[in-house]
Amino acid sequence: MESSSSPQPTSEAPTPPIANALSTAIETTGRRRGCELDTRTRIQISTLKEIAGWSYRQIHERFPDLPLSTIKTTCQKIRQRESIETQKRTGRPKILDAEDRLKLIQKIKEDPYTSYKNLLDMVGNKCTARVITRFFAEEKIDVHKLRAAKRPPAQPTTPNLALVSDGAYISQMSTQQPTQQQKQQPAQQPTV
Repeated sequence: MESSSSPQPTSEAPTPPIANALSTAIETTGRRRGCELDTRTRIQISTLKEIAGWSYRQIHERFPDLPLSTIKTTCQKIRQRESIETQKRTGRPKILDAEDRLKLIQKIKEDPYTSYKNLLDMVGNKCTARVITRFFAEEKIDVHKLRAAKRPPAQPTTPNLALVSDGAYISQMSTQQPTQQQKQQPAQQPTV
């Protein structure tokens, strides 16, 4: 029989302390298929591969929600670019840049009555009013709710209503009570 004192080779390499610290800080969230990895995840994957010397399989065990091919591709792209940052997206750029978007949001919150013409002048007439309207819809800013009613509250059509405050009306018939003189005077009969 063989002695049991000989050490058995392990299939996994010992986990370096830096990798343990990174893997405990990982909070994986569900992501859609085909969407880009966030910067934090790319940094963690790159650190585990390059500095800690982990294999793709070991990294995949720490990130079970990421496919192995995604981990390989991420490491290869980081090595090619020599940077964690991703490349600029292809296609037509947005008409309104981040600075213009912030200006529009600030202006509409400061002055909800501002016209679309003023908003267009503020961004340098680089888009149409429809683009600004669509932008507000994307940001879930309801311009109509921000704007107060431009006309005064409607006047009552019946004479027995009285304005109390803030456009609220009450019936004068229910609030009037007879005075002492009205109670004491007998009703006068018309003479013929």
